[in-house]
Amino acid sequence: MTAIYSLVANDDDYEGAKLKLQLHGRLLDGETKATPIALAQHSYFNLASHSSSERILNHVLHMPHCDKFTPLDNTSIPTKRLESVKDVKAMDFCQPRTISDALVHYGEQMVGLTPKNAADNVQKILHDGNIDETFKVPKQGGTEGSNLDGDTPYGFDHNYIIDRMFDDSALRLAAVLSHPPTRRSLSIHTTAPGVQLYTSNYLAGTNPPADICKDNSKYSQWQGICLETQTFPDSIYSTPPPANDEFGKGRCFILEPGGDDYAHEVHYAFGGTGS
Repeated sequence: MTAIYSLVANDDDYEGAKLKLQLHGRLLDGETKATPIALAQHSYFNLASHSSSERILNHVLHMPHCDKFTPLDNTSIPTKRLESVKDVKAMDFCQPRTISDALVHYGEQMVGLTPKNAADNVQKILHDGNIDETFKVPKQGGTEGSNLDGDTPYGFDHNYIIDRMFDDSALRLAAVLSHPPTRRSLSIHTTAPGVQLYTSNYLAGTNPPADICKDNSKYSQWQGICLETQTFPDSIYSTPPPANDEFGKGRCFILEPGGDDYAHEVHYAFGGTGS
């Protein structure tokens, strides 16, 4: 397996700095057994700064080609079905929206909090540190006030389907992340069928420990955002799925003896949003 990073400035299709990642995998010569391969690049981004007091809440996320996502069960594993963001508005980034507004809406629709409690919860975490016992919330599908055993910090940790209108192997826009106060932006293009949106729900100020972090910073919940291009999680198929299996269209790649190599490309383009 190889992972090739290359930095390009002012290329033909983008004015700004672009980081390209090309992932490639193949079986060793003479290998007789097949193996699944599913790689994702898991960088955390914060366009304000790594230690911003606003964390990622004042970032704006736009995923114009992601009108479906893969719902999760209560163990955070996809249910192997697709759902339209139009039916679950908390998940909808087809139009730009701030992460703060999205998390409030998520608390209401996906967790069952009242609008006031959802908004108060976001501010509590932002200003008082990490979530405390009075603001713990159930996993998706639970109810507010349920037993705290098994409760979890909430936020986005979902795979979105990138709608592909043309060649499946072509680069396609997965997401645009912007930070209006600094006018910084990040655009992500990929050949992968999905992108995992993760809002660093489990950062707690101690993981990783501050002494190994930049400027001895403590990274807390919602301090960074990940946009991980990938095949769909938990999507290994031993045989090709039927044509009507929408989840199967984003299935994990299987390296077969004598078969095709694995290839996955993602571009991170950094620039400004203008005045």
